[in-house]
Amino acid sequence: MEFFMKQFIIIVFAYALLLTACSHNKTPSYLSIAVTSYNDNTSPKNGMTTTVFKYSFEGEPVAVGSVPYTSQYPYAVYDDKENSLYYSAVDESGKFDQLWRYNLDTKKAEKLTDSLFAINYIIPREDDIVMVACKRGGRIDEPYLFNKKNKTLTKLDFGIDFNCRLCTYQPESGRIVMSGYSEKECDVIEEAFDNRINPGLEECPPPSAYIYELKGDKPELLLKLEQYAIKNLAIINKNEIFYRGNPVSLVNSQGSPYTQFRFKTGGNPEEFELFKSEFPLEIYDDFIFASVNDVYFAGAGGDTYPQGIYHYDIEKNRIEPVYDSSKINGYANNFVFLKGYK
Repeated sequence: MEFFMKQFIIIVFAYALLLTACSHNKTPSYLSIAVTSYNDNTSPKNGMTTTVFKYSFEGEPVAVGSVPYTSQYPYAVYDDKENSLYYSAVDESGKFDQLWRYNLDTKKAEKLTDSLFAINYIIPREDDIVMVACKRGGRIDEPYLFNKKNKTLTKLDFGIDFNCRLCTYQPESGRIVMSGYSEKECDVIEEAFDNRINPGLEECPPPSAYIYELKGDKPELLLKLEQYAIKNLAIINKNEIFYRGNPVSLVNSQGSPYTQFRFKTGGNPEEFELFKSEFPLEIYDDFIFASVNDVYFAGAGGDTYPQGIYHYDIEKNRIEPVYDSSKINGYANNFVFLKGYK
């Protein structure tokens, strides 16, 4: 009996050590934040720079590197596994934006693509990069996969002329979710509105919204929403997403009220008032749930909440700045939720 008791104690002790080792080896995810500023702090005449910060959900964001801002939209992301910045920058022609990599160890920049016109999203993962870009000669923003090892760019097939407007990633669940619409359908609706086929409409109605999840290299349709414009999109967990939008207008220039929903895969959308009508900030585009209670978003709200990145504690109904653009002369253009490796 004593022998078996000793064995049991050894097994329990070994298991405890294993759990401790696992907890210490777990590397937290982080936010990569891109901030653009004037080189002379006054105007773009002498050039602009995009500085990338790493925020590990405690303390202050830490600057990890910077690149010249030369692209149409200043997108830059820190990949901590490679200690590199992936970013958009103009090519040798001075006309087209491409994907570049800047190695922070060697201080060398490398152009990775040559067929694009503009880039809206760059999301590095372990083996590839999920991108949303407009190809040279194109007119819509399409999702791509860039293979890091082979350095090949592959356009994803959605079966429709999918114009991707929002793309969000949650490293904890590994999910990539995108929303957008058919450009052809949008053209038909806009033409009908311009010709006043329905003269009672004050604003051009939106086309159908499509929400896809990327499974490997295959997009899977999660939802099709008839006549709906999605303004905000987020992944809650491995089974649920959140979206917010309106059925009145794609642009919503007259401030139609937004509706908010959570959607569990395999179920039906359910109304979910995450941001109440008195919420003091405008929320830009896609945002992230770091946990079921912690939301991080880019936004602004008058003098009280300057443009920046904010943390919203849902349970405590508390808003606090992560990066406030009023503190330095820089604009927080975008941020990405990524898996940490160190």
